[in-house]
Amino acid sequence: MSIPPPPSTLRTTGELSSLREVMSRLGHRLNLVNIGYLSTTHLIAAASLFAFVYAPEGLRPLMVGYLLVHLTLALISTTAYAHRLISHSATKRVSVMVHLIFGYLGQTLAAQGSLASWAGKHRVHHAVDGNARHDEDPYSAVWFKSAWRNFLWSHMLCYCFESPHERDLFKRRAEGVLKQHEVMRLQHTRYVFFLIGLTALLPFLVGYLVSGSLWGGACLLMSATLAVVSAQHITWSVNSVTHMWGVSAARSSAKNNYVWLLPMGEGNHHADHHDAPTDYRNGFGRLAWLLDPTRYVILLLRSVRLVGPLKRASRAMELRVIAERKLSALTRKRQRLGLSTSLSDLWAHYEGSLDEMKRALYERAQRLEALKKEHQALLTERSQLTKEQLEVALQQLHTQLKRAQHELHFEWRRFQLELKAAH
Repeated sequence: MSIPPPPSTLRTTGELSSLREVMSRLGHRLNLVNIGYLSTTHLIAAASLFAFVYAPEGLRPLMVGYLLVHLTLALISTTAYAHRLISHSATKRVSVMVHLIFGYLGQTLAAQGSLASWAGKHRVHHAVDGNARHDEDPYSAVWFKSAWRNFLWSHMLCYCFESPHERDLFKRRAEGVLKQHEVMRLQHTRYVFFLIGLTALLPFLVGYLVSGSLWGGACLLMSATLAVVSAQHITWSVNSVTHMWGVSAARSSAKNNYVWLLPMGEGNHHADHHDAPTDYRNGFGRLAWLLDPTRYVILLLRSVRLVGPLKRASRAMELRVIAERKLSALTRKRQRLGLSTSLSDLWAHYEGSLDEMKRALYERAQRLEALKKEHQALLTERSQLTKEQLEVALQQLHTQLKRAQHELHFEWRRFQLELKAAH
């Protein structure tokens, strides 16, 4: 009997051929509890179609409304709260009200594990993107040789197995989340009770009270279960679809997938998000603004002071990521088309020119960020200066900031024109 290699020697990217190897090489075990739960909820969700047809008189509108409210709250709680605000600490302060609405209620309705467990595993997922330890990834999309196996594993099968890292690495990460947000500890330790109460007992009781029959309670329960299953598959698509298909990033193994609205805008975030994970936005540029409901929810929470100041990547980081992505796309285009000797010489000219412009662009962006920090420091330390000294210093800084902004804008336009010429 062969002994599987220790985790430190595993290089799983594109090596595995079957689920048997996941168990023999990586040490995973079947999670019978999760398998039973997922099988049961999917069967009930399928039966909900029958319930919608034969629901008691007048109950169908309530079933539709309950489904939509449950689904929307579950999705927003996963994307805005569990993902951006908690997993990536996009803000340092989250109010108790937000924890109650989106944590105890919404994240339980999403039925994807306790907040601490979900956020802890997601932090591991991001960590392996930088250290190539993909054997630790709780929902890796790169283990198998075939794309369809990677899709099935990252989308759903990973939840049917228990990782050998569950009791050490994942547990430590979950505990780290709870240390930051101690108010969520009860939801973590009593998650099963919250899950049964909010996703099963509550809809059944509401349906029974409204319709006056057990069948009415069962119909609303099936509607709520359909919402649970729908929310799961929509959010799981961020693990599977947006890690496998889309626009490749220059500095990350993840991709941008332009299926924006289904997972509340998370589909168009991975290339930028994996480079700047603490940014409350899902990506940089106009397209990232246009279709990102999660961003609007976070901004709304900030506007009413339910969360603290939001983190965002510096302008220097944004421009660096965007420039590298554009250059990477241009290189792939050149490789795809192939070039003759004469055109290769021309490409070498553009390649050198664009690389030089990219460095100049990044230097100017860094200069602008440094001036902004100097401006903030000056305002903070203004008590040490006289009013006249402060006015003179601020005027000089404003002039330098304006010049730096113009230089950065000019360099960015020059880079875009050169890139267009290369295309």
